[in-house]
Amino acid sequence: MDAQTTVDALIAAGMNEDDAKAAADVAVTVGNVDEHIFGEGVSRVLISQQPHTYSDTSVAYHAPQGGEEECYAVYGPGLFKRLQTHHQVQHLFLETVLGRSPLDFRWLLWAISCHEVRHRLQHHRRSVMRFFRNERQTHPDRTLRLVLEYVYRYLREKKRMLYSQRAKRDLIECCTGDDEFDGQVVEVLFLARVQEHISDEDLRSLWREVVLIEPPQQKSR
Repeated sequence: MDAQTTVDALIAAGMNEDDAKAAADVAVTVGNVDEHIFGEGVSRVLISQQPHTYSDTSVAYHAPQGGEEECYAVYGPGLFKRLQTHHQVQHLFLETVLGRSPLDFRWLLWAISCHEVRHRLQHHRRSVMRFFRNERQTHPDRTLRLVLEYVYRYLREKKRMLYSQRAKRDLIECCTGDDEFDGQVVEVLFLARVQEHISDEDLRSLWREVVLIEPPQQKSR
């Protein structure tokens, strides 16, 4: 099913046009990044007509469980507005801390896709080196230290908000734990490294660079 057919089907099912177009764009982008990283072992990308349990979630990787196959789920209701808000937040960090401006909206979709594909990689390769909060002051790369500190503060605020909403403990862990910290670092790192007018070949190389990245001081010999 091509993107326009998907949009038409979502609209026919009751989703508004902005959300339907955003959902189709995210689904295609996640699928492209996943295919590039995993090759023939590509996972399904589903578009949900229902919101995620945590209202700010736009897309999520779901590991196989209870006989269900693994998949990515794009949460359509309110998606366009959530992406706009997320774009503003990430743009503010890139502009004020890293001096990067402007933030192309396409870059955000690529970055979010790298984030979710990283979660799939975490599931299949638990030995993959991951970024942790305690690296934010010791990592040898200055840009990465800034990214790690930003993600630390970002998830700390999200955790505080979830506690104030009396969210369940497993949801808080899912949204703010070590795996999410690692995935969020990958997302922001992509935004910090992507360049204007990037070629398709360089874009694919950057996907691999950020999704498969290993912190230098933790690489196996």
